[in-house]
Amino acid sequence: MFKLHDQREAWKRLADEIGADFVDISSIKMIGPIGLAIPMRVEHTYKDWTIILDTYAEHSTEGKSSIFTRMRAAYVSSTDFSFSIKRKTAFSRIAKAFGKKPIYTGDDAFDDVFVLKSNDEAAVKNLFSDCYLRELALDINIVNVRTRDCAGSQEYGHKENGKELYFSYSYPSANRAVTDINILKDLFKFFELLLDGLVKNNIALSKTNNAKS
Repeated sequence: MFKLHDQREAWKRLADEIGADFVDISSIKMIGPIGLAIPMRVEHTYKDWTIILDTYAEHSTEGKSSIFTRMRAAYVSSTDFSFSIKRKTAFSRIAKAFGKKPIYTGDDAFDDVFVLKSNDEAAVKNLFSDCYLRELALDINIVNVRTRDCAGSQEYGHKENGKELYFSYSYPSANRAVTDINILKDLFKFFELLLDGLVKNNIALSKTNNAKS
């Protein structure tokens, strides 16, 4: 059984330890027909960005629901760059056998574990040239991060050229949120490094390079 109390206590402690805000949104029950909003979130300000940790539920046609832990960070993009990273599965190995070309960083320990995809191979290799970023990914056993468009989103102030880093994960055998504080800390750090890397590679705009837009 999914226990909101356990999640609330763990996420409050997380917020305290990383200097973030724990937000109780228990008055919000639904986010439309797609799923239920779980009544809490952690909001962490990092430089120009806000990294948001929350959860949502998806419902199957059989009436079952699955809890997903989600992390998001919106940014303004100066290119159409997109990427995704997730751990390899049996399905991804089958896809490779049928000719889908993987992207390799040159770090065998990393490349043996992750499927890296992008519309710009050179840019994603530059992004993941940070050895600390790769090491952190290896430490997080639930990495599943991608970019997605959020241009015009009301939540993010209808910004043009808006994109976001997006993570979601659902335990296959336990209907609960991620409450391991060390994993969540690593996820926040992973997002911070990705955002810094996007700016460094002139993909995301910050206050210091916004004049390029």
